[in-house]
Amino acid sequence: MNIEIKKSIKPVNYLDALKTLEERVEKLIKNEANELIWILEHPPTFTGGTSYSESDVLDKSVNIIKTSRGGKITWHGPGQLICYFAINLNKRKKDIRKFINIIKDSIILSLKSFGIKSNSDRKNIGI
Repeated sequence: MNIEIKKSIKPVNYLDALKTLEERVEKLIKNEANELIWILEHPPTFTGGTSYSESDVLDKSVNIIKTSRGGKITWHGPGQLICYFAINLNKRKKDIRKFINIIKDSIILSLKSFGIKSNSDRKNIGI
């Protein structure tokens, strides 16, 4: 089981990244590609999740890219590292909660190694 780890140097357009990830998932399903962990930044971009409503946006000149992820509005941009995963959970007993907890715990331990205290909060998604 090989996992490719990719770090993009220049910001990657959000929609281009999404297309690349969708293509990778299709190839994963067909066993034609390795799994992927992709670290990148986006140019300034706002995305709206499934809980987003147009009435949430006060400035109508702001472009919001509608997504299928949960949540409301998220800003992505320079200085904010994003880590995308294209991982075949069928090889890992399809346990998404366990997978998310492993990622969360890894981030908390990594931050700790830099002397940064962090924790997860069940009421607020994130670290």
